[in-house]
Amino acid sequence: MSDPKSKIHNKSWLQKVAEQSWEPELLISGLAIYATLNLPQYVWKFYDYYSYNLQAGSGFIDELIPILVVGVLLTGLQALSFAFIFHFVVRAFWVGLMGLTSVYRDGIKYDDLQYSEYYRQEMKKRIGDKDSFLLAADKLASLIFSVASLFVLYLIGVMIIYVIFFLLMNGVKLMVSEETFDLYSTIILIVAGVFLFGIATLSIVLNAEKFRTQEKYAKLHFLITWHFSNLFYPFINKPIQFINLTFLSNQNMKKVSYYGAAYFAVFMAVFMYNTFQLMGADLFEPRDFYAHRSSASTIDATNYESEFEGAYFDSPIIASPTIKRGDLLSVYIPYSKMMDKKLGLYCTEFSAVDSLNRYERRKQRNEHNIECANAFFSVVINEEDTLDSDFLFYNHPKTNQAGFKGYYALSDTLNRGRNTVGIYRQAVDEADTRRDSTGRLKTYEAEIPFWVEN
Repeated sequence: MSDPKSKIHNKSWLQKVAEQSWEPELLISGLAIYATLNLPQYVWKFYDYYSYNLQAGSGFIDELIPILVVGVLLTGLQALSFAFIFHFVVRAFWVGLMGLTSVYRDGIKYDDLQYSEYYRQEMKKRIGDKDSFLLAADKLASLIFSVASLFVLYLIGVMIIYVIFFLLMNGVKLMVSEETFDLYSTIILIVAGVFLFGIATLSIVLNAEKFRTQEKYAKLHFLITWHFSNLFYPFINKPIQFINLTFLSNQNMKKVSYYGAAYFAVFMAVFMYNTFQLMGADLFEPRDFYAHRSSASTIDATNYESEFEGAYFDSPIIASPTIKRGDLLSVYIPYSKMMDKKLGLYCTEFSAVDSLNRYERRKQRNEHNIECANAFFSVVINEEDTLDSDFLFYNHPKTNQAGFKGYYALSDTLNRGRNTVGIYRQAVDEADTRRDSTGRLKTYEAEIPFWVEN
């Protein structure tokens, strides 16, 4: 039989811990603010690494899904940084109030204020005494901290789901043919869509008052939602459910719905902004006569080695925006995973003579591959003068990227001032044709302005 004194002791201990929770809250908020403000740069680095080293196509799975997931992560981190900053400010304000009330223990002495009786009563009714005001600030800070913690758990769940989906898709893609993978991915997407829609619809129907009062339907509803939650949030389902159900059972559902809808609208607006940034397009252009979603008549610092400050080159570059007459034009093309696939479709398979040693075979293979690359790419000056391709393999020392580099002699008759070098490639699949029909530059193509000096 349990000891009543033990229960009282445990209750007082928990109450004491709860009363002192503001100290670890401030510490955790400070660390979380630092983390959430610095993590986005690593998310961007991961996306750059994926785009250059892992992305093998430009379709829904290879391009759009990673953009959506990275967009969600960036938006989630921004939301968390705002939430923890807000919590830190409210909790610090509460600590300041505690210090103030330790000096003035009676709080506001409304009767001593030099105002009318009506004014004093209204202020007392709206502000309250020191205990009620301190309690309201304390509750607000704790509520913000709990919501932010719940959001962190949801974000971890999203990351787990994406890792599983990525392995199911890209892992299989490396082991089967393209035709087989197209069929496989179609089946997976259809099954996943039907499954998610079916589970969501069934859960809503079973939670209707008509069914939830019947034990067999209530049991079915619980089993579906519990196991489905475990599937979506492995290892963290219980803490998510605890925090979520605490909110649902203690808050007005209509108010929760309004707040949830407002938060979702803001989240989606920020998410769309981040997604357009990842796609290299501006959602809003604040200048009426400025370049909008176009590379035409635009200087892009990422096209010049002398001005580049990123982690990876993702398009062809030249050494500098200016070149002296008589100097050679330096062109570098990074060799990403997607280019590997394009070259594989364009180039014929190399077969060496068996009688040659491995060094001679390697030399012939390299010569074959560089000849194919030179046929694959073309360099054009001012859209009319096609130069003879003269690329060689080159590992760029600035980013440690494999690629192709060539030096080109320009005509002495080239105009002083602005000119354009275009680096183009052959269209090898349906994706290239679709991109051509929209008038957009294909991947790994660039039109770079440069200026000739005397």
